[in-house]
Amino acid sequence: MRGGWRLTWAWYHSALTIRQMIERFRAAELRPSELLRRVLDQVDQLDPTLGAFVTLDREGAARQAAVADEQWAGGTAGPLCGVPLSVKDIIDVAGLPTGCGTPGDHPPAQTDAAVVRRLRQAGAVVLGKVHLHELALGITGENPRLGTPKNPRDRSRLPGGSSSGSAVSVAAGMVPLSVGTDTGGSVRVPAALCGVVGFKPGFDTLPCEGVHPLARSMDHVGLLAPTVEDIQLTMAALTGDSPRSPGAERRARIALLRPLHLEAERSVREAVERALELAGVAGVAEAEPVELDELGEAAAIYRTILLGEAAAVHQDPGSFGGDVRALLEEGASITAAELERARERRERFSAACEARLAGFDCLATPTTLVPAPPIGARVVEVDGRSLPVREALVRCTSPFSMVGLPALSLPCGRAAGLPVGLQLVGRRAGEGQLLALAARIQQLIRAAPGPRVDTAPGALNP
Repeated sequence: MRGGWRLTWAWYHSALTIRQMIERFRAAELRPSELLRRVLDQVDQLDPTLGAFVTLDREGAARQAAVADEQWAGGTAGPLCGVPLSVKDIIDVAGLPTGCGTPGDHPPAQTDAAVVRRLRQAGAVVLGKVHLHELALGITGENPRLGTPKNPRDRSRLPGGSSSGSAVSVAAGMVPLSVGTDTGGSVRVPAALCGVVGFKPGFDTLPCEGVHPLARSMDHVGLLAPTVEDIQLTMAALTGDSPRSPGAERRARIALLRPLHLEAERSVREAVERALELAGVAGVAEAEPVELDELGEAAAIYRTILLGEAAAVHQDPGSFGGDVRALLEEGASITAAELERARERRERFSAACEARLAGFDCLATPTTLVPAPPIGARVVEVDGRSLPVREALVRCTSPFSMVGLPALSLPCGRAAGLPVGLQLVGRRAGEGQLLALAARIQQLIRAAPGPRVDTAPGALNP
């Protein structure tokens, strides 16, 4: 990894998985307040260069960690008691400003968003708020007005967006968990580019109360973490559902969507195919290339709904940065009739996706068509053809935010030394099954001979 991070005691502990943290707390080998002090030291060391955090709540986190110490000592610890996390700065955290990626003085939120409230009830420690693409209306993570977080794998490369700070804070090992949002890929894309797991549950699985809207019919709350197991444990704490075991289960059937797979850069396709081959050889899953003709119109439908709904929320585009302002102005020109037609076409596309899932456990695609492009790039080359960066990053993810299916990006390999993500898309209300399958595949990938494919600091075993 570029950048020459120094291995410190704090790095070692921030690289623990959530399960390992809980085990150490339970065994009294580590106290939440002790972990928090070391983690804050690590943030102080790394974040001036990486720029993930917009607000650190040192005093609030210390109070939460002290309570967690008492709960572990008293036998009343919740499922995430003492686990530190970051929150995307479009989600309300009581007492902290919610800037939504925009400059200026923002008043502190009066209450926690519903998802933050649930995490606190489970005992998690909110470390602070992290950066995002302005208004969450962008997939690159670039924010020229507040600063662009640096990709820990290569600081000259895009972190992805809009949950840029979430991915960077996890990939650099500063926290084992971050809460983001995903309207078209804003959790999965930065997870793929930074080499961590990004999970978008189905629509309304996690509440959006207290999350500032972008496109109300497509906004999702999502999670980023080093491992699928971390996501499973967090989802169990948030929803009350027990995580499914990644142990021996029946052989799953995966539909590899050829139209999207073949659009990806060759090295990305090869990484995805190797991961699916591992699953096949191990008897975990059998992948079959399939077609989905309706994908041809998905991008246009998504763009119309995204920009039409975003313009209805943000009616003063002149107050925002150049790329966001241009998109909002385009959205303002979309008529009510055009928006309604796009929503009708979305329903037909949703039905086509569910029909394609019949007989399969999930769909698969690359998460992005290319690995992380350079910061500032506007066009990328994909096997001899030029594509806008936004299209190359959001092409595979936006269709499944649009229809509200659960989807996950899993680190599956490298291309030119940069992470590659495998996207798995599950059945409606099938979050548990999707995560269980992804956990089995991640075990195989991590155990495969050769260089580790998910070696960002937050994903390393201690």
